[in-house]
Amino acid sequence: MAMVVVSILMVGISPVLGFAFATRVQARRIELASRAANSYISAVRTDPTNTNLVLFNPSDRNAGPTATGSLNCGAGRACTTPANLFCVDNDGSGGCETDSPTDMIVQGIGINECSDELENGYQLIVRVYRADAFAQSGQLEGANDDGSSNLASSRVGLGNPRDPLVQVRTEISPTSTSSFGSLRDRLAGCSSDDEGD
Repeated sequence: MAMVVVSILMVGISPVLGFAFATRVQARRIELASRAANSYISAVRTDPTNTNLVLFNPSDRNAGPTATGSLNCGAGRACTTPANLFCVDNDGSGGCETDSPTDMIVQGIGINECSDELENGYQLIVRVYRADAFAQSGQLEGANDDGSSNLASSRVGLGNPRDPLVQVRTEISPTSTSSFGSLRDRLAGCSSDDEGD
């Protein structure tokens, strides 16, 4: 009788333990993704005009990256396939692989509706994805129409690998000589009369 009771309890408790383990694994991924976002932002601030890192003024800022089924990314470098992505190698293999549970791929989108020049500064939108999300071809999830990201599904259990783990927005300061005028124009919504400042 005791064996039957213990068996029933184990069957009832197993899904809860599995879900708790999956949530812990996902929390660790989100922590790694937050670190990846910070590393990427530091790299962009070091070289804010690097067009290999930042996709600047795209026609659709809400679109996620397109997975090609493979990655060609060196550790701490911009990916060549797919382009305009950045590799954060968390497993120490020297690059990002589609079978790695810890490697992260960062998408950076620069937005400046007042200028087509990276030197004039921009708002940087950073989305971090699991490297294994690129194992299958297709479009990864980006942002909703209001600019918010679909992060809710990545917080429960193991989450959907095609959703971003983290989305961050930050400002990249202008590097041009007219930095104050560029920043002022951008924050004012491009309404300044003297845009050449």
